[in-house]
Parts: sequence; C-alpha cells; structure tokens
Amino acid sequence: TTRDLVTGIPETAREFVGGFIEGCVEQGKLPPAPLEMLFKRRQYRNFMEDNPADRKEKVKKKFRITEGIAKGRRLWIFDDSYVRGDVLRALVPTIKEVAQPDEIHALIAWDQFRHPCYRGIDVPHASQLLSTQFSGDLNRIREHLGLTSLTHLPIQTTRALLAEQSSGALTIDDFCTACSDGNYPTQYEKELAGLIPATRLVRK
Repeated sequence: TTRDLVTGIPETAREFVGGFIEGCVEQGKLPPAPLEMLFKRRQYRNFMEDNPADRKEKVKKKFRITEGIAKGRRLWIFDDSYVRGDVLRALVPTIKEVAQPDEIHALIAWDQFRHPCYRGIDVPHASQLLSTQFSGDLNRIREHLGLTSLTHLPIQTTRALLAEQSSGALTIDDFCTACSDGNYPTQYEKELAGLIPATRLVRK
C-alpha cells in the first residue's frame, strides 16, 4: 500500500510531528512519512486580524505549497491548536487543490478552545471561538473545516504530560487550561467568561 504522509502547520506543530512518529515506532507501527509541505511566508500574520475576511485572505497568501506533492495519498496534518479556525478553514481547500491528497486527517495537539483567554490571547468573547459556535460538536467542526477526520489531544492528557515533564516540581493543578475546561484560576476571570454571576460592590 502507498505510505501515508504527515506534515505540520509551521512553526510549532513540527515538534508534534516528530513526537507522533516516535510514538508510532515505539508501538511497532509504521509511521507516516514526514513531509515538508507547507512553507510559511513570514511577512504574513493573520492571528490578530479582527476582520474574518481579512484573516482568510492572508492565510491563503501565507503558505506556499508544492503542487501535487501528496497526490493520491492519505495526509495527516498537525496543528498546535485552533481558536477561530480561520487558518484551517482557509488552508484545507488550498491543500486539496494544490497538494491533491485523497484524504486529510487533522491532529490537534490541544483540546477544543471553548472559553476566552484573558492571559495573552486576544479572544475577548466565546462567540468568536469555532468550538463554541458548533457547541463542541466535532463532526460538525470537521465538516466545516473540510476534513476527513479531526482528533484532539484531551486536556487531561496534556496536563498530566506537563506535570510528568516537570519531574515532580509541578502538579496538574499548576497549569491554567481554562480555555478548554473553563477552570479559571480567579473568580474575576470566571465572571468575565460568564460562568458565574458578577459580584457587585455595595456601598454603605
């Protein structure tokens, strides 16, 4: 049979590709062949764009893809996460058209982004999040993105791995994963996210 291919969306996802291949080898499985398929043009940055149309247009110009490089093959693509989903939404049709794989399977190294982050990621409201828009329904999200399959690493697994890598210095409770599980460290963040009623100061 024709061997599957695996690629990462630049830049951080390349690390996950390496780990995935190592995991396949450790389990005695033939891993997909690694493929450098997506080449990022560094002058484009779409993450902070406010206008969805502008973000999608930039994504189309952001990556250069080798024509026919995955023709007739099953392609696995890694991404570290998706927030609004604009990158994958614009990139998948382009991959289909240019690289020409038979199937595209996405592996996401972070669980669904369901809640706003108030600690550095510019997502002030849950309505902007792709997972929230589809009520966390993976099948509907997969169809929206045009994928053959869509898989996330569960947040519980991520927290356990982070704690394990700290050699006992940290526990799973030392990491903020509120964007996925809604477990904000502070009451104020919970209020901002609408998970609890906002408290009001009463003047005497």
